[in-house]
Amino acid sequence: MRWLLEAVIAVGVLGGAWAGPVAAQETAEDVAHQAFQQGLDAYQRADYLNAVRHFEQACRHAFIFSSAYYVWLGNACEQAYDTALASAKAERVALLDKGVDAYRIAFDRKHDPDIHYDYGRMKAKYALECARMVLGREISGHPRPLRSLPAEVQDTSLALPPDMRFQRYQAATVDSLARLWQMAADGLNEVWEGILARERKERIFTLSGVSQPALSDTLQAYLSMYIEHCMKLVEASSRVNFVGIEPDFHIPRIAAACRRGQRGDNPEWFSRVLEAVQFDGGYNMRCAIHRVIGLRLSKDRQVDAAIDDLIRGITYARSDTSRASLYIDIAFTAYQENLVDAVGYARLGYMRNPQDRRIRDTYGGLSLSLANVQLREGNHRKAVATLHPVTEFDWQDRGEALMTLAIAYINSDLEGVLDKAYQAAEEAYQIDPDRYWKEFRRVAELYGSFAQVLDLERKHGNGKPE
Repeated sequence: MRWLLEAVIAVGVLGGAWAGPVAAQETAEDVAHQAFQQGLDAYQRADYLNAVRHFEQACRHAFIFSSAYYVWLGNACEQAYDTALASAKAERVALLDKGVDAYRIAFDRKHDPDIHYDYGRMKAKYALECARMVLGREISGHPRPLRSLPAEVQDTSLALPPDMRFQRYQAATVDSLARLWQMAADGLNEVWEGILARERKERIFTLSGVSQPALSDTLQAYLSMYIEHCMKLVEASSRVNFVGIEPDFHIPRIAAACRRGQRGDNPEWFSRVLEAVQFDGGYNMRCAIHRVIGLRLSKDRQVDAAIDDLIRGITYARSDTSRASLYIDIAFTAYQENLVDAVGYARLGYMRNPQDRRIRDTYGGLSLSLANVQLREGNHRKAVATLHPVTEFDWQDRGEALMTLAIAYINSDLEGVLDKAYQAAEEAYQIDPDRYWKEFRRVAELYGSFAQVLDLERKHGNGKPE
């Protein structure tokens, strides 16, 4: 009986010892759940900084649902950064770093492809935002250390003597950017792994026998984001041409993402992106990305910014045909505000690829539009100077340009205008007799070629003068 009594006492003692941690765990879970609810309330009020604070508390105390709490923490960190005023972005960029850690811990505890995707996305975003800040302070001419950068990429140039500071600063900035871009590239690799895992997961739940299952809206969104971040990485790195940054490596990755996206409900967008990144021979990502960005800005009527990016594309272009196409893109962009500039850019495009029909039509059409404006304003000499070059080659409305040139000659004070006007009108008539015979007849009459007038009336006017 004594051993039984001792056993009961031992069980009671051990039970009490076990009950302590269990009770403590239950208390901690209660604290975590309460903090989590407070975080949700703050999040719904768009009070993201307080949400971050509450979610952090939940993560510290949680034992069971910690992965979900960390996901919410990462989300709140991103929202707190995104909704900050522009002036506060630098101070809040550390929130993105905290978000990266939150998603990393969540993925370590629950290997879900969606968490993997968010971890990589946040990592790439954090690195790109830091890189923009480094570039921004360089461009603004106020190179100061960015304390919110991660310790491994902070520069320490201001700790040096003044005579060594600038040279060391430049080297530190280059090193910082290279590390940040590598971090962004690593993040994109994580995103791609998350996409592949999500793709496998969706395939498992697809009916058997379907060789090419349709993509879910979620996977399409992931692919779109991956492509956008690849483009942002290339755009940021191309502002300074560093050895070791190889943006062309992103072309096959973006192409692979686009081909997957073409199986979804919006194949047109992915097809356009695929076509865009294959610009300039399909192996020049820097040129392609600046063209994509420039065209997007042009569509939004941000003319100056669009032209700047398209010109950057020209500096990276490797062929005259690509440069010519970019000049035409610039011409269409400039046309929104300045017709004279538009004609100038179109002329540069024509000079680099005079055989392209689209380029000839664009250069000629813009020149004809400008000449008509100049004629209405009474600038006949300028109209002649604008039109004459585009009448020297074949294009869609060359006949109209020739006839307008004839009118400009007649009204100008240049020497020998009647001879030149007659020649231009005759060429227009040869291109399209039915369209231009009346205008040619009037010019011929001014020129004194009455035999030509009678011949035109006989052919087109039943021999009856107008």
